[in-house]
Amino acid sequence: MKIIILGAGEFGSTLAKYLLTENHDITVVDNNLSRLDKLQDKLDIRVVSGYASYPNILIQAGLNTADVLIAATGSDEVNILACHISYILFSIPYRIAKIKSIEYINQADIIFSINKIPINCFIYSEELVTSRFFDLIQYPGTLKNIRLYNDKVILSIVRFCADNFLIGIAIYNIKKYVPNIPFIIPIIIRNHNLIFPNISTILENNDEVFFISFSKDISRLIKIIQKKKKYSQYIMIVGGGKIGLHLAKVLEKQHCIKLIESDKKRAEEVSTLLKNTTVLFGEAENTSLLFDENISKVDFFISVTDTNEVNILSAMLAKKMGAKTVIVLVDKRSYIDLFIGSHMIDIIIFYQEPIISQLLNYIGNSMTINRFLLQYRNMAIIEIIISNNNIHANIIGYEINKIKLPSDIIVIAIIKDNRLHLNSDNYFIEDNDHIIILSTNNRPIKEIEILF
Repeated sequence: MKIIILGAGEFGSTLAKYLLTENHDITVVDNNLSRLDKLQDKLDIRVVSGYASYPNILIQAGLNTADVLIAATGSDEVNILACHISYILFSIPYRIAKIKSIEYINQADIIFSINKIPINCFIYSEELVTSRFFDLIQYPGTLKNIRLYNDKVILSIVRFCADNFLIGIAIYNIKKYVPNIPFIIPIIIRNHNLIFPNISTILENNDEVFFISFSKDISRLIKIIQKKKKYSQYIMIVGGGKIGLHLAKVLEKQHCIKLIESDKKRAEEVSTLLKNTTVLFGEAENTSLLFDENISKVDFFISVTDTNEVNILSAMLAKKMGAKTVIVLVDKRSYIDLFIGSHMIDIIIFYQEPIISQLLNYIGNSMTINRFLLQYRNMAIIEIIISNNNIHANIIGYEINKIKLPSDIIVIAIIKDNRLHLNSDNYFIEDNDHIIILSTNNRPIKEIEILF
């Protein structure tokens, strides 16, 4: 497909990189020439310099022959206007806008329609990112949670620390502690290496263990395997921007929340929008402030300012002063590579990851595929729904172990009729099966479909 991306910032650049691996024809538009030059040095794409909402710039970018327009600048208004212009000029088939403001989202059903502002789909970036934080708090002790099988199944990644009672225990013995909870462990990441365990595999300190279980059971499962962790749900949020405010609104109904904001005017504004949150004016890097606010009793310290360095430094400081779990938001991939596996920060969330995952699903080659990016190298979890009405029909009736796949494509689980199956179960593929795949090399979705 021919895809035009508006915006060459960190988000647009990362998106272009992923879409290029799918063999799409990519053009990126931005009014910052140095950004475009850096991007073109790294990727084999076409770039156009100019304002993303100007009709002449959009035409220069090839709007008349494009299949998809992704408006992903830092301005909601520019994104909305560009989608509208692209429809008026050439009725471009698919128009996607990244939206940050809740004010637009609240009226989305009314204003975003073919008869008004013709946007096929919008991505509410703040909601997608906030949901990542919410899941981490809902399932304390997890590093990431991926919803599969129409949200009926969750894949949770749990890091096993030295004080966990399951360290030194074989996988087959875990079921003694979690009776009547169906789950499977398809993958363990140990010392940055992938392990595909069997029932005799012994759990070790710092293992990152992938658990797949049903949504109705996952909370109980996590609580049992992390039973030594006592969370009283004291949460401190740094940053009163859109994400910090939205997160506080969601969490303050059930948790004790304190929010630190460095801008006095914004702190006053946020305090009027929150009902049960204590809003503090100050710098999160101020040790006296953190000490006075009992940082050692904080269960979750979440830093979501607009500055990566503030997020990282404040989290490291909070961890040193006794906060149990620190989570930071960053918008540069290099920070993840720098701190991954580090004990200074518990969890780093890459701002672009959940947004790009959803975008890739929107413009994928098949309606039957969901893809979830992981922060581990080029790994992704892919869900394929087998149907005898499409190309997957060729493998119905085959034993899953007999399908020859390259080393970078691994079937890790099959979900069928509310039952979980490991790849090693000698399972025969049936219609409507959900096959969960681990991809370790950014292989294009079309190639993966052909493999099946």
